[in-house]
Amino acid sequence: MSLERAHTTSKMPSSPSNRLPTVDGFTVEEQIGSGGFSRVFRANQHGLERPVAIKVLNATFEDERQRRTFERECRVMGQLSTHPSIVTVFASALTSDGHPCIVMELYAGTYRGVGRLDIAEVVDVGAKVADALAAVHERGIVHRDIKPHNVFVSSHGQPAIGDFGISSIENERTTTGGAGFSINYAAPEVFEEGGAGAPGDIYALGATLFQLATGEVPFPHTGDPADKTRATIHKIITAPPPSLGLPDAPPALDRLLQRCMAKLPADRPASAAELAAELRRIQARTGPSDGERVGASHRGASVSVERAIVEPDREPREDESSSVTVVRDRGRPRVADPDPVPTDEPTSRRGLFVGLGVAVAAIVVSAVVIALGVSGGDDTAPSTTVSATSTADGDGDGDDRFVVLVAPTELAVTRTAPGRYELTWTEPQPDVDYQVSLVGQDEVRFADEPEFVWELDDDAGGACFEVRTVAADRTRVSQSTAGPACA
Repeated sequence: MSLERAHTTSKMPSSPSNRLPTVDGFTVEEQIGSGGFSRVFRANQHGLERPVAIKVLNATFEDERQRRTFERECRVMGQLSTHPSIVTVFASALTSDGHPCIVMELYAGTYRGVGRLDIAEVVDVGAKVADALAAVHERGIVHRDIKPHNVFVSSHGQPAIGDFGISSIENERTTTGGAGFSINYAAPEVFEEGGAGAPGDIYALGATLFQLATGEVPFPHTGDPADKTRATIHKIITAPPPSLGLPDAPPALDRLLQRCMAKLPADRPASAAELAAELRRIQARTGPSDGERVGASHRGASVSVERAIVEPDREPREDESSSVTVVRDRGRPRVADPDPVPTDEPTSRRGLFVGLGVAVAAIVVSAVVIALGVSGGDDTAPSTTVSATSTADGDGDGDDRFVVLVAPTELAVTRTAPGRYELTWTEPQPDVDYQVSLVGQDEVRFADEPEFVWELDDDAGGACFEVRTVAADRTRVSQSTAGPACA
């Protein structure tokens, strides 16, 4: 890939919130990225005189959850960074004021927002990333957030995966941590079961390669922006995997990416190693890409930050801006999925999925619910008539999935310091969580109490927020919102 097309990060404006840290053995030169949990700096390593990227957590080790996330990422990347397609970690350290940081190889940028790539390069990138995922999965690790933003490109045009901050490690998972996913690249089971194993990474890589080949996410949303998240999830769960629709794309590649994005994990390639092998067979027929012939000097970052990367110089396409990254509780620990068992069930045979599209108009209802997944074997989704007696407080005899979700009220926002916003609202009903969103941004966060603190790295002096009620199992969200409220 031409480095001119790579999404590179540029120098950020100076402010008290992003002043340069001091790290022993390094000269920190500039901030090149920031997010909700960390900042990324370009630095020079003393003695070796080489450029590096230093990722610094915003929190100190006093925050137990973020400390565990940081230590997990250090261990994961330290174990895996000898692989040629995984970002290299050099060291972990502390800043002079006690913030943990990790020192990594500096990359040119990422594949975010690069538009359409040559098909041969898509196949080459896919094979190398699949090889890297095979190494990751062999260690019992699931990446959980494969997407163009987290596939980095070197000065020689070589891809590498990074940002293991939300990965799951078998036998090391904690119920106190958080997990994340990016909606456009998340497998159906993420929404139905609250998580995904190695097959989820295969789905995400398939969605990533689809975007690199076509310039669009697999399920773009063109309707009401306010309905984007719900509509996208609905398509991921119900719509068939899309075709590339490109005259220069080999039919074998089209079929393979559709398999990667199959609704059922068992219908996808059995492993990342198998996916890599199939891509290399396609590559043998299509010829090599130009990636290895690319080389140039550049400035850029080697790590994406958990929830944000500096925007490219051009206006983002709708499909890029719709890459919502959701932070959610991990909940009950899950082990890596076992080898998938072949099944003769058609893709449409899915358990009833209720959520994100079920609106109940009265407190006591007799509802006709359109199932987003089908329990029968028909090709079309039939209507399922449900007679349920549900109350707003969940005391009825009906299935809790049909309980009315009432939007919060009395949302208040206070700007207590530059970049710090404290939100409070009235709890509408017991046993629910809340989805908090920053108006004008794709990021959403979750709260389990009717209060929340949102910290912004780059505060322009005001922000507006909205809050929705979310079912405790995170499968449904209220149709209406509290807000926007601003400060």
